[in-house]
Amino acid sequence: MNAQESDVYNYNTFDIPLLSNTTETGAVYNTFLSTNSINYKFANALKNNRYISNDLKKSNNIRTDNFIGNGTNYNVYLISKPGKMFNFSNVGYRIGINYSNFSNFSFTNDFYNLVFYGNKMFAGKAADLSKCKINQLKYYELQLGLFHNHKSKLSEFTFYYGISLIGGQSYNSFYIKRGYLYTSETGESIYLYSNIDYSRTQSHNIKDFNGFGISTSFYGVYKAIQKNILLSLAIDNIGAIRWKSNSVLMHTDTTIHFEGVGIDDILNFEPSGYNGLTKDSVIDIIDSKEHNTSFIRPLPLRINLCFTKMSFLNEKLNLSAGVCYYLNANQPLPLFYTRFEYAFNNKLAVNIQPSDGGYSNFMFGMGLSYNFRNNFFLRIASNNILGLITPKQSFSQNLFCSFAYRF
Repeated sequence: MNAQESDVYNYNTFDIPLLSNTTETGAVYNTFLSTNSINYKFANALKNNRYISNDLKKSNNIRTDNFIGNGTNYNVYLISKPGKMFNFSNVGYRIGINYSNFSNFSFTNDFYNLVFYGNKMFAGKAADLSKCKINQLKYYELQLGLFHNHKSKLSEFTFYYGISLIGGQSYNSFYIKRGYLYTSETGESIYLYSNIDYSRTQSHNIKDFNGFGISTSFYGVYKAIQKNILLSLAIDNIGAIRWKSNSVLMHTDTTIHFEGVGIDDILNFEPSGYNGLTKDSVIDIIDSKEHNTSFIRPLPLRINLCFTKMSFLNEKLNLSAGVCYYLNANQPLPLFYTRFEYAFNNKLAVNIQPSDGGYSNFMFGMGLSYNFRNNFFLRIASNNILGLITPKQSFSQNLFCSFAYRF
């Protein structure tokens, strides 16, 4: 079985059939949650609105700078290589439909403590909220691509070029350029300063199309046949989405000072205003800075480089090493990984994949590939099984599965 390019954030497969007059159709599902500070048990409780105890809050490994990446993708596709296409041999095409839900977060340790413990610990000092960022993106793709395969006695080269027409479902971005919350030593007053950029679409229903865009993808793989060496490079989602003119942009540079509430008669207390600060006045500050306009935002761009040495142990073991990085996605570091894939026969293969970097820390993954009845292909993998074994000590989780039929 050939080594296949697959990593924790890969949602576009390029398992291109190289035999003429061959067609493959299939479906791919991939989901991941990866972070350098929030353990899987805490993230799961937060996602499902469960009670979060103080012990669970303390179990996180909160740092000065914290990052979270989260994504889910669904893809159905058809790849075909007819005998000839446009009077060229060794040429094929790919058609796919993809749905992506991608989000990323970055926050300071002060932001975490303020949200989950309140401002008591900040009495007499300021909580730093600067550089906190939240991005959420959902979109559909219609993927169209062509590939060419060239083979000689010494080498084989496959090149794929794809273009995607994109329908944007929803977009949200919240960025605190500079911000802090000061609490007086006695707790009688607070002082908030915030410099914020915010943008969003008006609606977020799954049937909505709030933007349109285009992107391109490239994939190349070179194989040195005699040396059993394979080198691949994938570049996904070079493109952007233009969101509709009813979308919202906002920039605020705001200061709020609150000195508490004086209560003379608690039985007749009417909270109409707190020293001039009311709910309506806060909303007016925000609404006055909003305006509707169209804007363009780039897609998360993935770059993956992988080197594979094949045919160890009587051509049963393949060893791979690679690096994957996301641009426009708030990913702090490249993800470095190695993969060991062992084929028991021409039907069954298993792999293990240690990795480090990206949004998270060390991860240990496992996967299985099975070919049954010579035409059906199944792949199931997780790039971090530690989340299932030790959820309080794991900071990442992933599930990848694909099913294909070749005829």
